[in-house]
Amino acid sequence: MTGNKKNTDTSIASRQAAVSILLAVLKEGRSLSSLSQKTEHLDSADAAFARMLSFGVLRLYQQLQALIKPFIKKPLKAKDLDIQLTMLIALYQIMHSRVPDYAVVDTAVKQIRKSRKQWAAKMVNGVLRNFLRQLENTDAETLVNELKTEEARFSHPQWIIERIKHDWPENWQQILQGNNKQAPMTLRINQQKTNIDDYIKLLKNEYELVAEKIPGIASALVPEQARDVKQLPGFEDGWVSVQDAGAQLAAQILQPVAGDYILDACAAPGGKTMHLFEMQAEIDITALDISAIRLQRVKENCQRSGFDPVLIVADATAIDDWWQGRQFDKILLDVPC
Repeated sequence: MTGNKKNTDTSIASRQAAVSILLAVLKEGRSLSSLSQKTEHLDSADAAFARMLSFGVLRLYQQLQALIKPFIKKPLKAKDLDIQLTMLIALYQIMHSRVPDYAVVDTAVKQIRKSRKQWAAKMVNGVLRNFLRQLENTDAETLVNELKTEEARFSHPQWIIERIKHDWPENWQQILQGNNKQAPMTLRINQQKTNIDDYIKLLKNEYELVAEKIPGIASALVPEQARDVKQLPGFEDGWVSVQDAGAQLAAQILQPVAGDYILDACAAPGGKTMHLFEMQAEIDITALDISAIRLQRVKENCQRSGFDPVLIVADATAIDDWWQGRQFDKILLDVPC
């Protein structure tokens, strides 16, 4: 009995962390990449679970909202967004995880009872159970296809849907559906400290983790299973970082050479700045970002890789406020940041 209670408590703690992450994104406009401190009190498995829930809910936010709305008789106040997010997390699990439905509902209700808003426990229980009753007569895919708006069905803002329709009229639905899938964990090897073949062997021989190269990107590999990045060999010493394969193409296209004076505009959180240095250590990089908080993340990431770029907090478009007059050889701009 004690073991079960402990498992329930850690599960609730993970969900509470996920709610905290979602509130920071939705109410404060924070970036997911800056919210690792929200899971620092959890062990690695629970932290990964919290991140999975928060990323999943954000990917399908419009869709989940539309699915649950008919079951909420009285709209919640803005100050009770945490209650709505608790239900969306449960709904995401019901539709996209193997956790038994009864366990998802039970944990969501217990999570509310542990908060300062115990009054909402009965409502949360009722909303989720009514949704499950609806699923008894149909399947999740049908429910999604029957949603009234494209924004809800495809879980994208309407302006993006219209743009993709215009640019890819024959494949727009497949593109939107693909964009909602969970991306694989992609790593970038620091070529100043190791090479991709040696690192793949290290993962397999010492960590029993299989990883594959991505054709055409010399620094990229994809592990068979996602892991907490801090558990990866050499992470603290800057051997490896997490970065999507597409993002790794930017530095590869820029092709830094020794002696280059490079500006990384909109640099936070610093992945491309680091990658440029990892490709060619004998360059001079200025990392610029409008957010001082996010630029601190650039500094921390770069220090882990062993170099210290010039950091400037400024609006890249206000050139007179920050440019010292020296001509850059190359400029990297991550649009539309």
